[in-house]
Amino acid sequence: MTDVKEDSIVKCAYCRKDVKVTFIIEHEGETAYNLACFHRNTFCPTCKQMAKDESETIREVVRFCETCDAVPEEA
Repeated sequence: MTDVKEDSIVKCAYCRKDVKVTFIIEHEGETAYNLACFHRNTFCPTCKQMAKDESETIREVVRFCETCDAVPEEA
């Protein structure tokens, strides 16, 4: 579990800026972090970093971590 709280500073998985967490919400056991840069992130339990929330709706959280979930490019 993460100790990220409202007003914590995190690195956004989308824009890579250090930004403040403005709002935290949980959907079906997954936590989403709304950030001051207007992106919504979630937390990757594998690499312990912020990950993209790629959900289509605000009522779900779909984690995509560029470190852990990215498909390697073919040579």
